[in-house]
Amino acid sequence: MSGDSANFDDTVALVRACHVGHEAAVRLLLAEGLSPSSADAEGNSAVCLAAGAGQSAVVRILLEARASLEEIDVHDRTPLCLASMRGRKEVIRELLDARADPETVGVDGLRPLMIASRANQPQAVSFLLSARADVNAVDEDGASSLIWAASSGSTRVLPLLLAARADMECRDIEGATPLAWAASEGQDEVLQKLLEARAHPDAADNAGRTPLSWAAGRGQEIAAKALLVAGADLTKKDGAGLSAQEWAAAEGCEDAFLRTLAALN
Repeated sequence: MSGDSANFDDTVALVRACHVGHEAAVRLLLAEGLSPSSADAEGNSAVCLAAGAGQSAVVRILLEARASLEEIDVHDRTPLCLASMRGRKEVIRELLDARADPETVGVDGLRPLMIASRANQPQAVSFLLSARADVNAVDEDGASSLIWAASSGSTRVLPLLLAARADMECRDIEGATPLAWAASEGQDEVLQKLLEARAHPDAADNAGRTPLSWAAGRGQEIAAKALLVAGADLTKKDGAGLSAQEWAAAEGCEDAFLRTLAALN
């Protein structure tokens, strides 16, 4: 076997050991001179594979061997981003203790807190908030962690974000609030919790569309009913002069909206 083949086989063994959490094998292969920055054939670094798999002890070993906190996987995600996405709380602890930056922005423009909020990972959100991650930071589209949670239906992280004083009336670059996103996507439980926290039911976006307009146009009956019960203005028109009912008609959802209105009478 050539030296190159042996090195390749050892690298494969190291990466696999990191992924499955075989600490003794990882220590042995590192002691034999393999790089803690080794990656598999697809480009996933060892520390990223360990972080994503929740192998906190292996992550510690790799960091002690000077693996970079900025290593990436094939999708350009850092260890902290992967751990946040998958709710690997012990890995997050290791990475934060090693001074991973909770405000690191990935190539997709998302910070770890946004990723954890989108993935509905409450323990990850708690760890990141305790590390002083900015709850009101926004991505390149103006979306905050609360907007990501609202659009994704992340009911478990919503109370944590609100307790950390996330701005309920924050707006993305199109002027949409978390409530508008919840209404549009039919995230009814999130929408109800936002209304209970006194989110404005008539907050209009840049085009003048309200959460009710979005719910009506998407056929989201439960969301539309909750908004109307909360006092949303049925007659409010957007910049194009269309009301919620007119949007429902334009999008083929008028029957659903009429059922909502009938249920309230």
